[in-house]
Amino acid sequence: MARKSTILTDEQKEAKRLRGLESARKYRLKQKELPPNPEKIAAKKLYMHNYSISHRGMRDRSNRKPLTEEQKKHQAEYDYEYRRRPGSKLASIKVSKRYMENHPERVKKNRKKYHAAIKNDPEYQEYRRIAARNRRAKIAGCPGSGWTAREERQLIKDYDGRCAYCNKKTDRLTMDHVIPVSRDGAHSIENIVPACGFCNCSKGNKPLLIWMYEQKKKSQRIELLNAQ
Repeated sequence: MARKSTILTDEQKEAKRLRGLESARKYRLKQKELPPNPEKIAAKKLYMHNYSISHRGMRDRSNRKPLTEEQKKHQAEYDYEYRRRPGSKLASIKVSKRYMENHPERVKKNRKKYHAAIKNDPEYQEYRRIAARNRRAKIAGCPGSGWTAREERQLIKDYDGRCAYCNKKTDRLTMDHVIPVSRDGAHSIENIVPACGFCNCSKGNKPLLIWMYEQKKKSQRIELLNAQ
């Protein structure tokens, strides 16, 4: 007779897992109490020695011999067939392209449905905003690879949600380039700091030290006016 399969509940699965862990723990304790087996130790050392010899060339690429032209040609043919095998990434891309060409209306409808479902998602809006900014910087030829939404959130968290210039805490922080992009500054996470709208707009594309000097002079004039 065929054995009937039983469906275990979550409690039974957890109890079975704990029994297995307890059995493994008892087995390890029992093995520790046994005296060392010289034959087993010697066999393990021999195995590790042979393994290190056979894999030494794989670990150290400097010892490898350069491929001949025939071997390079064979490798290229193998890679070509490997990338086009069923189930590969390239084959999946071809299938997707063929589907989009044969069903353009269906693809358009699905895209509209997808964007309508996620357009109000704050994380998606943040992703689109940062991606558009990075794309504009890339088209303009700015150095740097941009940054991600996760990196921006972590940067704001590091500054405790405060402006890097005036230390004002606000929910509407912007990203300011310390070295302006117009002055060959990089469009990367290393060259940006969170700034409030006032500091970002007043700084503009001025060098940081010049802008800070102007702000200091401005505050001194305001103090003199207030004193009068």
